[in-house]
Amino acid sequence: MSKETPKIAAQTRTVFGDNASRRLRKAGIIPAVVYSKGVEPRAVQVSADAWKVVSAQGSHIVTLVEEGKETPALVREVQFNHLKTYVVNID
Repeated sequence: MSKETPKIAAQTRTVFGDNASRRLRKAGIIPAVVYSKGVEPRAVQVSADAWKVVSAQGSHIVTLVEEGKETPALVREVQFNHLKTYVVNID
């Protein structure tokens, strides 16, 4: 196993709600939330294809690359659709 932390590109999410999230997932984008101590939660989005590559490595620690800024993050929860096998949300 590699000691290097996997990197995944993230963009700030500007649309919210069930319908907007459903449209994002249909377009191949997974909604995600980044929590930090003392800071408001940030809504971001990541590519489903990029997430498959990162999750296949089995790492719970990732580096989010957002607008040129790298932020280490711990993947606490990955929510799956209960009937199908796609990812609904990442925390």
